[in-house]
Amino acid sequence: ELAQDGPLPTVLRLSDEAETSVTLADPAAMFGGGPGGCMAVTGYEGTAAEVATRRAGVTEVLTAAGGQALGTEPGEAWRTGRFRAPYLRDPLL
Repeated sequence: ELAQDGPLPTVLRLSDEAETSVTLADPAAMFGGGPGGCMAVTGYEGTAAEVATRRAGVTEVLTAAGGQALGTEPGEAWRTGRFRAPYLRDPLL
């Protein structure tokens, strides 16, 4: 829906259920004790007003689709470590 109707975040990173369970310290707590889910990390560029407007719109769409806002911590953690994964992954292959 975001891709077709907007608003669009500058960055949209979707983790599958397996990656989400590894990324989050306690995925069951995040998803109400039920089955796990997928995590979407969104990022924005622009003026403070543009970012606030787009973030609110994206949050509204994702919440209506059953998403749960987790705050900024997962996004900041992803941004900090996003380039480490290939270095950790390659020796395992």
